[in-house]
Amino acid sequence: MSMSKGKKCVVDDIEFDSLSVKHIHRHVTCLLDLPNEILLFICRYLFLLDILYSFYTPEKPELHLHHAISDYYTKIKLDGVPNSGYNYLLALFIYSKNPLRPHSLILTNEGVSFIIQRYFSSICTDIIRSIFNNLRSLTLIDCSSEDLDIIEIYYTNMIQLQYLNITVRNTDEHLSKSIDKIMS
Repeated sequence: MSMSKGKKCVVDDIEFDSLSVKHIHRHVTCLLDLPNEILLFICRYLFLLDILYSFYTPEKPELHLHHAISDYYTKIKLDGVPNSGYNYLLALFIYSKNPLRPHSLILTNEGVSFIIQRYFSSICTDIIRSIFNNLRSLTLIDCSSEDLDIIEIYYTNMIQLQYLNITVRNTDEHLSKSIDKIMS
């Protein structure tokens, strides 16, 4: 929209003269101009998947936004994630150029049954090993004995693991044996 000096325009039912419109355009700020504190404050109001979808740029990790949200892609919690969001996260885990490798992973069956088993059955063995090689913290909530059997397979790949927290669904003989195997 071009305006000559002294003309008035209407934008969204608000009247501006040409000088104030020019003043507004000079002071436009984009998201990249915001300090990290403001970006992180905005992120508090978003779901993890929205943050990753909006700001996670694995092909350009040097970008300001990508670096600012590092806590959100290094600490992943899979619980109550809708199917489309779950598929998006899986795509990030298997992305061939720069795959998502969190330092902390929380898998829980509390909100969605069998999410732990689904996670392990959806990702190929080599990728799971690669994920576990980078993990420093693993939390499994509402685990079944089958989940523990799966974890036992990959436990030797958890070479950087510093924290392991497992909450079990119920206690039965098979479950106790599985925990003993994992911890030894």
